[in-house]
Amino acid sequence: MAFWQNSPATTSPRNADNLSRAERYLTATAGSNGDYYVNIDGAVGLATGDMVHISFPSATTATSNARLSVDNGTNYKNVKDINAVQLIASSIQNKSLQLYYNGTDFLIKISNSSTGTSKVVPVSEYIALPVVLYDNATGINGTSSATLSETSANFRYLEVFFTNYDGLYSSEKIHSPNGKTVSLNSTTPITASNAITFRSARMAISGTTITMSNEMQAYPVAGDGFQCATLSSAITVTKVLGYR
Repeated sequence: MAFWQNSPATTSPRNADNLSRAERYLTATAGSNGDYYVNIDGAVGLATGDMVHISFPSATTATSNARLSVDNGTNYKNVKDINAVQLIASSIQNKSLQLYYNGTDFLIKISNSSTGTSKVVPVSEYIALPVVLYDNATGINGTSSATLSETSANFRYLEVFFTNYDGLYSSEKIHSPNGKTVSLNSTTPITASNAITFRSARMAISGTTITMSNEMQAYPVAGDGFQCATLSSAITVTKVLGYR
């Protein structure tokens, strides 16, 4: 839902044509490319300094520039950050965002729930918010694969969450992830025997696909150092976040 601001939010959606400037609930519709549209100008118009909170659906083309029309698709205004950096549609799709109109463009605002305040932010701060690309409690291991909700090429780095054979949790961050194969490693301390076991596997990242392989373990053998062997479910990937 969307709230057109300068007064307290109403408690339920209303027809925009019946609202004053102070109270507007709006829902964006995806147009072509990275475009979205609502009908604001058809009611009482858009003015510099106005703020609106909009829920954006999936974009038609997530890699296109994000634009918002307030006159039902006749004219479009770019969605940018405070430094005039253009955002792409994947940055705003499937999110509820507060926007500020500066007379030319819409700027992203982020609210602080603990202080009740909000601010217009640079894209470097906005894009730090992660995108959930994969989330499955069962996860993948062995030689299995999973599909990411968006290509890894769109992100500066991925954060991969995983468990080891013993159920211990860990995570790794991979910079410029697309096309890389990484090693995911974890240890299990065993105080009863003053020992540590190692669990490891490879994960290949290619576009929207992650694939596991080479599950291994290393464990102490009395009087013989460490021994290495294959281990089913040595590492299980359960979640992947993307950072732009």
